Amino acid sequence: MPPTKPKLTKAERLLDQTRKNNKDLSNGAQTFILADGGGASGAIKAEIKPCQASPSSYYTARHGCFIAVYVAFSSGVDNLPINAADFYILGPENRRYNQGVGDAGLVPMEVERLYFSNLNKGEVLDGFLSFDAPAHGRLVYDPAYATSQIFWSY
Repeated sequence: MPPTKPKLTKAERLLDQTRKNNKDLSNGAQTFILADGGGASGAIKAEIKPCQASPSSYYTARHGCFIAVYVAFSSGVDNLPINAADFYILGPENRRYNQGVGDAGLVPMEVERLYFSNLNKGEVLDGFLSFDAPAHGRLVYDPAYATSQIFWSY
């Protein structure tokens, strides 16, 4: 008699599917954050705004254009660390572009920027990030505690 495959719990099936889906999400897609303890700790959604080469005549993008990213988190656990520094853009030839290098006024002053925060279960946090990066690439979310990176193509 062949050995039986162990049954996976619902959480294990969700995590397995999430790991497969996190390879390359479309712009605006939502996924789960993978926590170090093996559980899905919350949901994240990212929307990358179209490239703005020169929003004003005063600013010039060094790497192609200014990119604004809207990010929203929903926590499923207490004390979920959220950090804007966990995001970067991976451009052609695997070159990394860190956020906060400038946005030439692309993200209005009156909107909330994403900074560091610890969320409790059920709490929601959203905000904007900005990059000076190529017009096409991948937004990467790579928190230190996660078991895998999450990518969004734009």
